[in-house]
Formats: sequence, C-alpha cells, structure tokens
Amino acid sequence: MPLLVLYNPVSGSSSAQEIVNKQVLPLLKTHGVEPDKVVSTEHAGHAGTIVADFASSAPEGSDLTLILVSGDGTLHEVVNALYDRTWSAQLNIKLALVPGGTANALHSSFFPPIPGSETTLSAVHALLGSDSRLTPLALAHTTITASPLSPAGEQTSVLSAVVISTSLHVSILLDAEALRATVPSIERFKLAAAQNATRWYNARLRLLPSSATSDLPSDAPAPVLQYVPPLDQFIAAPAPAATSADAGPTAALELTGPFAYMLSTVNVDRLEPAFRITPLQRAHPPVPPATADIVVVRPTRDPSVKDSSEAEREKFKDKVWATMGGAYQDGAHVRSTYTEDGNIGSTGTGQPVVEYFRAGGWEWIPEEEDDRAHYVCADGAIHTIPKGGKATTRVLGKAELGFTISLYT
Repeated sequence: MPLLVLYNPVSGSSSAQEIVNKQVLPLLKTHGVEPDKVVSTEHAGHAGTIVADFASSAPEGSDLTLILVSGDGTLHEVVNALYDRTWSAQLNIKLALVPGGTANALHSSFFPPIPGSETTLSAVHALLGSDSRLTPLALAHTTITASPLSPAGEQTSVLSAVVISTSLHVSILLDAEALRATVPSIERFKLAAAQNATRWYNARLRLLPSSATSDLPSDAPAPVLQYVPPLDQFIAAPAPAATSADAGPTAALELTGPFAYMLSTVNVDRLEPAFRITPLQRAHPPVPPATADIVVVRPTRDPSVKDSSEAEREKFKDKVWATMGGAYQDGAHVRSTYTEDGNIGSTGTGQPVVEYFRAGGWEWIPEEEDDRAHYVCADGAIHTIPKGGKATTRVLGKAELGFTISLYT
C-alpha cells in the first residue's frame, strides 16, 4: 500500500520536521516500513496538491496511507484538494494524524490528553499495530450563495473536517488576527473575546434533517435531534407548525435570533485539548447517517432578558461566559438550565442555556444590516456571506465525495 509522509514545517510551534525526523521515521524503521515519499509543504495550499498528485499517480483503486504531521488547517487543505479532483474509481485514504498544529482538535478528540501519557504518535502506533482500527471521517460541505438578485454562479464551496461556525467564534478569530501584530501570543484571543462579549448576531438558522445525501435511502430521512439535559439523551426536535411548507417529522427546524453563539462540528468533541465544545460527539456518538453537532446560545431564551439594550447584553454576558466556561470542565455547559427567574443551574429541569442539536446540516441567513453576522468559519478559514445571501452546510455521504478518509484510532 502506497505510503506518504507529509508535514507542514510552519504549523503550530514549527516542530513538525523534528517530529518526522526524530520520531516518525525511526518508529517506521523499527517496524521495517519504508515510506514511498517524505515531503514538506512549501506554501499555502501545497499539502492538498501533494496528496492529490500522490493519489493520482497510485494504481487505480488502491488504498493510500497518509501520515500527516500538521494541524487541522493542513488537513482542511487536503480534503478540499481531493474534492476538487475527479476520481474515476473510489479513492480510500487511511490517515495517521500526528499533532503538529496549534489546537489539534481532530487528534485530541480521538486521543484525549491523559496525564503522564504521551499521545503524539498514537495514530502511527495504531497504523503499525496488528489490531489497528479505522474510523471514517464525516465531511461537511458549505456553500455560500449570493442574493438571488446577484449574477448566477456567484458562490463559494468548501469542505470541513472539524468546525463550521458563525457569531462569536468567528468574531474572536477576526479580531485576534487584527491583534496579531501587537499581541503575537495566544493572549490576543482572550482580548478578542472581551471585545465581543456583548455582541449579538441577527440571523435565522434552519436546521436540516439528514437525507439521501448522507447515504440513506431517499425514503428514510432522519429528523433533527435535540439534546434534553434532564434526560441525558437526544429526542426528535419539535416539528414545525403544520402550516409550514416543509412541515412534518423530518422537516427543517427554524430558529430565530438574535444569537450569541452558533457553532457546529463534525468528527470532534473539542476544539483544543481541554475545550469540549460538543462533548456529545463522544458521550452519545452519532449513528448513521453522518451528522453535525450544533450548539446554539440565544439570549432571549433567558427569562430575565427584557430587550436587546446594551444594559441587558451586559447582564447576559456574565451568564454566557460562565456557562460556556463549562466547555473547559469536560463539557459541563450542555447541562446548564435556566430557573424561572433567569438564574443558571446544572441540575434543573428548565430550558437549556445551550441548545444542542444533531442534524444533517443547516442554513444561516443573516440580516442584511448586521455585518458581523455575515461571516462563516470553516476549519479556521473565514468566508463572507454577500448581502442577501446565505450559507448552507450539509454533511456529505461517500457517494457524493468520490473519496473516503479514515483515521487510524
């Protein structure tokens, strides 16, 4: 089976080359494994070209093994380059991911940090082991379309293997980048978060059921699911009103804003080793069809919020930060509920502070006058929704991709 070792020398702490030379290659050698190629990326987008060209040169129908030493952004390049190519036969890539980035969300989700344990080469050990296990990765396809009044063909299309988000998450990334020159450390993310603490985002969010696009028969769509904290389980989300054009048990579910937070993930339960933002990816693993886990915070669900004034936003800020801090406490934020007077507890039966859904995808339709609501983050890359446009994310089935990526776990 063809084996490519690929690393990004500038990702994370720029230690990928040292990891390859001092850890990965010696380990392969002790098992008598010789890579077909060992390649370093040289510029943005290079990783995708390298993997796609390597796959194109391999015998048709053969499985490929990729050892990738990088962060999640480099994998993002790879999946999009593969998607942009046409494959005459199904391409199957077996991936051993070695963390070489900053957050390493995908690696730390499958190999959570354990005190006193070293997990850097866990995926490579899995590859070399006699009882290796492969986990297929779900891939989310996001299309950003312009207003119906814009010229036809104006759209952006991108695949993601980790996170697709709007609202606060994107604002923090935007403003942290603006601070990079003056605050090069990760402290800039905390400053960016403080700058956006009281910002709300005006949009509509439509949660989409899983359908034939996720390798289910077209007559067997799966409904949108919603997590209920007191039950500690998912149930079918309430169906839209019968007057809706697509009403029924598997209709889209529309949520109105404003939103303080909206983020979805595939494959991962965390965005960094200790930040479990979608913990139910592991606590209650999704079953086919492939879905996204979606977390939403809408301020006006708080019984004590009277309006959208700055004073009300300031009061709500402390609550949402205290709640979302639970992501650093093994995902405790998803169990927070409101009391009748708007206080927050973790054992009540009131409305959840964080709405947690599992769906086949979603549509985000921002209000035209809210500029910050027009940004979408796909695996760290930020895209802009044109005025009057929308972003639509669907988790794709393997039949639509032409390739599969399975992770050694």
